[in-house]
Amino acid sequence: MDELAGSAPQTPLPILLTLTCIFVVLLILMVRRSGSQAGAFLVVAIWLRVIAGAYHFITFAPLVGGLSINALLSVATVAVGLLVVDRRALTQQWMIPIYLLLVIVIASGILNRSTSGAIDMFFKWGYAVVLIAAAREAMMKAGPHRVLMLTAYCYAPIFVLQALSVALGRAKSTEDEGGLSYIGGYYHESAFSIMIATFVLAVYLTTRAKFASKAAMVLMGLISAVLANYRTGIISILPLVIGVFLLEGVSRFDHKSRNFIMVLAIPVMLVIAVILGSQLAERFNDLAALMGHADLLLKPPREFVAEEKRMLSGRIYIWSTYVEAYLNGTDMQLLFGFGPNSWVGVFAKYAHNTMVSYLYELGVAGLLTLLAVWGAFFAATLRIHDSLMRYKLLLAQLCFMLFNLATMPHWQIEGTILFALIQASVLYHLAPAKERAPSRHNGNAGSALVAESS
Repeated sequence: MDELAGSAPQTPLPILLTLTCIFVVLLILMVRRSGSQAGAFLVVAIWLRVIAGAYHFITFAPLVGGLSINALLSVATVAVGLLVVDRRALTQQWMIPIYLLLVIVIASGILNRSTSGAIDMFFKWGYAVVLIAAAREAMMKAGPHRVLMLTAYCYAPIFVLQALSVALGRAKSTEDEGGLSYIGGYYHESAFSIMIATFVLAVYLTTRAKFASKAAMVLMGLISAVLANYRTGIISILPLVIGVFLLEGVSRFDHKSRNFIMVLAIPVMLVIAVILGSQLAERFNDLAALMGHADLLLKPPREFVAEEKRMLSGRIYIWSTYVEAYLNGTDMQLLFGFGPNSWVGVFAKYAHNTMVSYLYELGVAGLLTLLAVWGAFFAATLRIHDSLMRYKLLLAQLCFMLFNLATMPHWQIEGTILFALIQASVLYHLAPAKERAPSRHNGNAGSALVAESS
């Protein structure tokens, strides 16, 4: 992520090392309570990624063969994951669209002589595969609540470090001039916001936590997203917030009372939206302006004026430059793109939109296959029998799709983890009831780590 402007001020190293020792103790407790080998692997993989991000000044630097510590951790995660997960998961129906995408990645890499880019993208999708398989297997053995709550606690470091950065006044400038982002010494608000969303998702999808505890943790995540001040992250998390209060909150009442409660809940959500909007109005002005100038989405980059180039932190202009470059490619490039990660060295910034990026890098074949991957999981979500869980997971899919419109979660391991947890939850709830661990709604078990996971 070196092309992303301006990393945050680092957390003082002595404090970071001390906190890391505490987080290691938390990791040991989580592994002991994971309930399965797959669960332990999942917890360790996510925790390592969260902690590695806090040490980005070390983990981003090239170490061996041009690979950073982060890259080596990702490769190791895929390798270990293939040894840990049930091999039968790798031949199930949900894998077919991903395998097709991997074929496109390899073909594009060979045709464009982009070996390193193809390997990088291949391993990112491999990471998604092993995490989906591991999370699903862990849920099948220990139940989704235990797995998701342990996952949520993996993200404790980001909240502690963010609170510390607020207390010390250590913020970074956002992509919009004048904005401040508190992200606890992590590199950029994009990856940090995706981690917040993953925490909120894990809490949101739990099936046994008390509603009050769940609502409090979700609101904590929303406040954290506001402090991170990343517009895409705030918008993307909102479907999960809505799901907690308007779906799960209302579902706690009997059928006769639900309409009345819904009428009361909607104004409350509107008040929250107004308060958020008043605090972040300046950050969202560009969205309102874009609605009145939708023609910008089809405008050639040479016709953009200075003000239009700055709209949405320059995203509209960036998308236009990528699309124009793609349309000027050869027939082979129109079909298979310019190669995985081929934007590096050509454009100053990444595309900030997964579909635009895949169109440029993998061509129409890659984009259509990516849409097939998303479509397959979306179709699977619609087949979930439990209506409440079906609607909750549809909102979770919307959360992930919103991220893809203005940033690129598939390009970041943090986004891959978010994607994997959503799809693993879909696959768990699709499995026959007799094969999966029980999933009870709104029980009395509470949500404390030690009590729930023992």
